[in-house]
Amino acid sequence: MKKMKYLAIVGLLFLIATSFDYAHPEGNEAGDQEIKAVKFKDIQHLMDDQSGDLQVINFWATWCGPCVKEMPSFEKAREKYAAKGVNFTLVSLDFKEDLNSKVIPFVKRKGIKANVMLLDNTKYDTWIDKVNNNWEGEIPVTLFINKKKGVRYFIKGAIDYEELDQTIARFLK
Repeated sequence: MKKMKYLAIVGLLFLIATSFDYAHPEGNEAGDQEIKAVKFKDIQHLMDDQSGDLQVINFWATWCGPCVKEMPSFEKAREKYAAKGVNFTLVSLDFKEDLNSKVIPFVKRKGIKANVMLLDNTKYDTWIDKVNNNWEGEIPVTLFINKKKGVRYFIKGAIDYEELDQTIARFLK
């Protein structure tokens, strides 16, 4: 009987311990994806991709109203173009300390399946011109890149689904 009680207690403790969502300093799970805090070199890697896929990179933040408003457009386009060589990456410009408290809950709540990462570099002047020389730091902005086809197109401001869909279709031709 003591052995049975012991096993029950150990089992209960195991269930309790594994049910907690531990905060990971560099990333955490949101749905099926892991959201990590990354350096600009990781974004640069996406921008330099030679696969021939169209990279759609959106810079946003949870505190930005227009950014939040456009999110469903990116998710709808991601679903439409999932099998057509289009990769979506949503780069959060929230503070790193807000990854677990704001970014991940936002992604879960909105059901976002696109690749999401948090850029851990608040020294914007060190990387912003590498995204676009005419970008002054306002968000949201979206970058479309296909190195193989010589595509590099930058849109300042919020983008609705129609504009996003038309832009992607134009670059897939």
